[in-house]
Amino acid sequence: MTPPPAKPRQAPDVLTGSACTRRHGNAIADAATRIVVGKDWRRGIPELLGRLGQATGASRVTLFETHPGSNCRLVESCRYEWAEPGVAPLSADSRFQNMAVVDDRGEVDEWTSRRQRGEVVMATLRQVIGHDRQIFLEQGVMSFVSAPIMLRRGYWGFLGFDDCRNERAWSRHEIDMLGTASGLIAGAMEQAETDERLRASEERYALAERQCTSLTRYFSPNVVDEVLRAGGRILAVRSFDATVLFADLVDYTEMSSSLPGEQVLELLREFHKLVEDAVFGNQGTLDKYMGDGLMATFGTPRPTPRDATNAVACARDLIAAIRRWNDRRARIGLPRIRISIGLHFGQVTLGDVGTDRRFEFTAVGHTVNLASRIEAASRLLQREIIASEAVVAAVRREGGDAVLAGFENLGSHPIRGSKSPIELWGFAGPPSAAA
Repeated sequence: MTPPPAKPRQAPDVLTGSACTRRHGNAIADAATRIVVGKDWRRGIPELLGRLGQATGASRVTLFETHPGSNCRLVESCRYEWAEPGVAPLSADSRFQNMAVVDDRGEVDEWTSRRQRGEVVMATLRQVIGHDRQIFLEQGVMSFVSAPIMLRRGYWGFLGFDDCRNERAWSRHEIDMLGTASGLIAGAMEQAETDERLRASEERYALAERQCTSLTRYFSPNVVDEVLRAGGRILAVRSFDATVLFADLVDYTEMSSSLPGEQVLELLREFHKLVEDAVFGNQGTLDKYMGDGLMATFGTPRPTPRDATNAVACARDLIAAIRRWNDRRARIGLPRIRISIGLHFGQVTLGDVGTDRRFEFTAVGHTVNLASRIEAASRLLQREIIASEAVVAAVRREGGDAVLAGFENLGSHPIRGSKSPIELWGFAGPPSAAA
């Protein structure tokens, strides 16, 4: 005959005595402080669980996380624990990893549902049936109490006390201690997530700063702002029409060979400053420097209604700036600088051809190749600026005829890489005052 169920008895209060209570409370406070102010809350969890177990007389203290399983349904896993000698640990037991808390109908079990609502869950072995009783028996649990870990984003898991010796009713002080500890753990987790978001934000800011610094080498300020606002999306590989400008210092090799290295660098710095003022001042993109030469594009990274006009205006501004520079150089006895410029209009492909270590945003294609060869033809044709008929036609479509003043039709010329001769237009402005 089965004896009647015994009334759960109250376990001896391990917190009896003010000195003992203070001692345990101080120890728990010290351990809790370490997880809150430490760099990694996880490192202090084992000590905190041990302090809680010793203070409450629990046989085992566990920290379970509720998370999506392999089938995307919620499961529970024992992440941390403390157990008194002789009590089997759970965290190393595969049965207590990825424990299902959702049934085949997709419904969350009662205890998990209650914890998700922020409730404390308590039970004794005599009170549980079915699957819950099986778990109690497997864990050797006589009494159990748990408090949820609630974060701002929702339920994370629970902190639990097991008594494997007695079926007991947990005291209000023990339940309060459990709730306080779960709140401290939640606070430490929240702080860690906040710190991680801050660190990621700082990294994104630093990356944006580096990108901005890199982009300002290539684009006018208004284009840099647009690229950053778009989160880099306009830097994706695309093909469209643009005007390409190549420029080169004439007789640079001969001139630089007679100058000290410091003077060569100073000359290039001054030249690059003039180039950037002309390119960025006309909404262009400085694609790259190539020794004493450069490539710029107009209509990148996004086309505008006056790209060809801006390209020709840039060429003219650069010629005018070189003339003023030569006037200054002549007054201090330095040799005259000459420049040649070639322009072509057509389809280009734009994108990053660099590697993880180096950003290389550039335009490529047949139009780029022809622009380079048109620039080389300017020396043979003895013009400072040579523009293809495609550029001139584009300028006229844009209504920018004024920038074509001083250009003359030089007829058709064979250009390497082109199947047929290309009609070219040349510009030679008034001679420099130093000439």
